[in-house]
Amino acid sequence: MKNAGSSRDKGEAAVGVLMGNLPGLLAATLFSRTRKDLFDISPNITKRKIGGVHAITILGAITFISFLVFLGFVMSFPQIGIVVTPLNIGFMIVAYLIGPAIYFIAKYVRKSQGIDIALAFKQIPPE
Repeated sequence: MKNAGSSRDKGEAAVGVLMGNLPGLLAATLFSRTRKDLFDISPNITKRKIGGVHAITILGAITFISFLVFLGFVMSFPQIGIVVTPLNIGFMIVAYLIGPAIYFIAKYVRKSQGIDIALAFKQIPPE
């Protein structure tokens, strides 16, 4: 019977799942400060406070740090059952860097063509 995937594949998947959640968790942590306009119109449950700090900020920070710690454990202890190599980590870092690189290249190319792609992220006013 063939193995469903090598341990290397499982390591990349585990690291990918952990690292894939980190940007969203960081965004949740910074949401109330970086996007005040969106935060003000978000549902009331989002605006709840614990000790004067927004709950989304606290929970986002706790979860973000927990994922980083767990990522450290996954990388440090292959006995967990997930083999993580520097190649896996390098692959994930490159995967994360490709997105912004493509965006800025496209922005530069489109700007030279007279197209402002920043308009794609603007809200269209209602008619």
